[in-house]
Amino acid sequence: TTKDGRGELSTPVYGEVKIEGGNYTNPDGANVSFSAIEIDTVILVVNQTKNIVKTAISGRNGTVKEYINDGDYDVQITGILSSGINNVEPTAEIDNLVGICKAQKSLKIANTYLDRLGITEIVIESYSFPQREGFRDNFFFSLNAVSNKPIELRIKENI
Repeated sequence: TTKDGRGELSTPVYGEVKIEGGNYTNPDGANVSFSAIEIDTVILVVNQTKNIVKTAISGRNGTVKEYINDGDYDVQITGILSSGINNVEPTAEIDNLVGICKAQKSLKIANTYLDRLGITEIVIESYSFPQREGFRDNFFFSLNAVSNKPIELRIKENI
């Protein structure tokens, strides 16, 4: 579990996130690995929708709603990687983050805000790396992900 940065009025200013390293086999059969990363400056936006079936009934205005279940959480992680050295890019951290973004698997994530919502794994759906003039030593990024709850499938033998 990580700590969040707080402002003078105890309002969240930024959060810290940790993504666990791992490996996977890509579609070409090659083994790909990536290292864990800790990012000290992120802002999270979490949204969740519910899965509801709406059925129109003849002779009635509106629809009948049937609650099915809670949907996945949509998680947006916006942050900065910084070298801490003026005019020097955080090259190793950037390469590591790019490898994580390209990972073809679920990622284990730790953050106090996400922990409160029961989010411990995500799958990155898209990401962006916008450049900003005058910030060579800072690398800005935004990750769009969905929560993932792993399930274990068991193969039952024919009896």
